[in-house]
Amino acid sequence: MGQGAFFSNLTAKKYAKQAIADQASYEKKLELTRKYLTPESEVLEIGCGTGSTAVLHAPYVKYIEGIDYAGSMIVIANEKLKSHNIANATFSVEDVKNLAAKNKQYDVVLGMNIIHLLSPQDQMLALKNIHALLKPNGYFISSTICTLPIPWYLKMLVAVGSGIRLLPPINVLSESDLKKSLESAGFGIEEQWSHGEKFKVIFLVAKKL
Repeated sequence: MGQGAFFSNLTAKKYAKQAIADQASYEKKLELTRKYLTPESEVLEIGCGTGSTAVLHAPYVKYIEGIDYAGSMIVIANEKLKSHNIANATFSVEDVKNLAAKNKQYDVVLGMNIIHLLSPQDQMLALKNIHALLKPNGYFISSTICTLPIPWYLKMLVAVGSGIRLLPPINVLSESDLKKSLESAGFGIEEQWSHGEKFKVIFLVAKKL
């Protein structure tokens, strides 16, 4: 089990009970995402966590599949499917590193707060695999922490926290580097929105070229 999965499994129940820190921004992302969803959309969400976002999008699409590498998160996500009586969604334990093995294509892939939790090598590999998973003219919709330069004390905090497994590993990109990575993977930026003060979060809609 990777360190990220260890941390997610350890904190899944606590995470599920937490209120959304910035509800207004979350609602804005849902609204922007739904501009690219149709009743015929087949959607994949990577790093779906406890499934809250997928559950909210399910009424607007044909089908949504959520994957996460933390089994404890997926258990909670599947409980939500039952409690909300949702029939057009599934959740399963899968690592984003193994996306290339999926024998299916999607109209939309969602990656909310996941890219900055991947190592530099895994980031690029994931973006290329996401590109391959999309149908022609499909969309990759993501929300990513992009704050550089990071103050030295935060770097130290993240390094120490990750080292003793109190924090997940974090690899923060600059906004320009994130866009360059998407373009290198074969995407064109269709729409952008950002929020946050201490940490800038970039919401991007990227189209498969």
